[in-house]
This record gives sequence, structure tokens and C-alpha cells, in this order.
Amino acid sequence: MCKTVATKHTSTELSGTGSVWVISATVTVKFETPAASRVLDDGAKVSGIEYTDRASGETQTVSADGIFVQIGLVPNSAPFADLVELNSLGEIVVDGHCRTGTTGIYAAGDLTTVPYKQIIIAMGEGAKAGLSVFEDFARGNIAALPR
Repeated sequence: MCKTVATKHTSTELSGTGSVWVISATVTVKFETPAASRVLDDGAKVSGIEYTDRASGETQTVSADGIFVQIGLVPNSAPFADLVELNSLGEIVVDGHCRTGTTGIYAAGDLTTVPYKQIIIAMGEGAKAGLSVFEDFARGNIAALPR
């Protein structure tokens, strides 16, 4: 178990879908809002991270045995807003077969309401969407696109 967790966030507020932040008496959680950063290493493994604090403009260094990088979770769904239903987070609403509420439009991956935005889950959802298209076509629920 680690004694300190330092979270570097691009905003001054915590946000995200289903984020869970646990703080216990045995772990210190540091919340900071860095700008550009640089991973430090000793030639064999990670040794820390160097970043510029947005508030002060000062360069800070944090020693670390490991670094996790996460990108933002804001879905880029605006181009589809007039075609399918979006929830309050901007995710495309899908059923368990990756179908949207619009016949013939399917969605998969981080853009949808499926929980756990992970590459492996998005890959599986893409496969499921493809199978759903095949099934709907085979059953006559959708027609082939004109050539």
C-alpha cells in the first residue's frame, strides 16, 4: 500500500463519470493542477514527475515509483446530437446491443453510456455493435445501404 497518492488534474475541480475518491487516515491525497509535465527516470525505471503548477507558475518535482496517465472523459458526441439521444454527460445512449434509439445507428466505446471507459471494453463493444448490425440485417430490421 502506498502512503501518498498525488493526483494531477487539468482543472481546479474534480469531475468525471462515476469518480470515486477515497481518503483514509493512512493515505495522504495531494490534489494539484499542473500544466506541462515531464516523466523522470533513473535509466532503469520511473523515479518521478516534474510539472509546472498552473496557479504559481513554479516547477515542482514529485518522486514516484509509478505514474498512471488518464486522458479526459468528455465524449466528442456533438456531431451526432441531432441523430441520437445523448445523456446529460454527452454520451450516446445505447442498449445492451449497442443500438441507439434511431434504427440503423449503432454506437460503441467511450462515446456511449457503457460504464468503464477502457480500451479493452471499447474493443468488445465495437465487436458487439458489428454483430448487432449483422443480426439486425439478417432479421430484416435494417436494409442494406444503396451502392
